[in-house]
Amino acid sequence: MEKKTYGVYGFIEYEVGLDIGGRQMNVSFTQGSITQQGVQPARFTTTNRVVQYALEQHRSFKSGRIRLLKSVPVEDKKRAVKVPSKGKAGNVVDERPAEEKGEQLNDEALTTVEVGSFQDALDYLKENFGLGGAKVHSKAMAQEAALQHGVRLVIKK
Repeated sequence: MEKKTYGVYGFIEYEVGLDIGGRQMNVSFTQGSITQQGVQPARFTTTNRVVQYALEQHRSFKSGRIRLLKSVPVEDKKRAVKVPSKGKAGNVVDERPAEEKGEQLNDEALTTVEVGSFQDALDYLKENFGLGGAKVHSKAMAQEAALQHGVRLVIKK
């Protein structure tokens, strides 16, 4: 599995619509800057191979507007993580690697994260992916944003 970071130069934010399996998925490139010190492209990072493939087949990638900035190999050992909840203790799915549970790892398996509330989901997205509340206005948007980063987000409340 690879963690790929894509960039769009000359933009602070950029959004592209991908057609994946007949469904429309919006990918948001964020955290770009244009200053006297230089240009930082708007970036999007994912480990999801389906999203990577769809992005690399998009006309903006083929024309050179969207570029691959870096690709880093990563190992997918755990399928679930614990996220502490501010109010109540967050539930833990099963932190053991799939091999210990007698399961086979699927290359496109998502990491499952359970959080206690929508606010905890926002905190998780901001902490791990740099997504703020301005981009995520509902539970559905939070879950879609998490899917873009290879995470299945389960919100209890």
